[in-house]
Amino acid sequence: ATLDRNGLRPSRYYVTKDDHVILSSEIGVCPELPDEEVKIKHRLEPGKMFLVDFETQRIVPDNEIKEQIASERPYADWVKQGTMDLSAWAKTSGSQPDPMNFNLTNRKLNMF
Repeated sequence: ATLDRNGLRPSRYYVTKDDHVILSSEIGVCPELPDEEVKIKHRLEPGKMFLVDFETQRIVPDNEIKEQIASERPYADWVKQGTMDLSAWAKTSGSQPDPMNFNLTNRKLNMF
């Protein structure tokens, strides 16, 4: 499960003492679950991921998921190779835009 940075798609989860995971967008979907049976009660935070690994029978922490994904491809190399010096590019393009030209005419300025 993922939650976007704006906090949309809320997720709440419980982990019971017998290691069952209950995940829902609403809290209280299992009103019959007594509090003494709940080991963890938490919510998915913005920008975080929630993964239950059924093979190892554990909840994989967010940073571990992201580290694994980041290590699978050379993302840092791709960023270095794709980075462009914009001031050098502007000099070679032959024309430099006026930084204050917002396509405003005197008539539009007078409206303000």
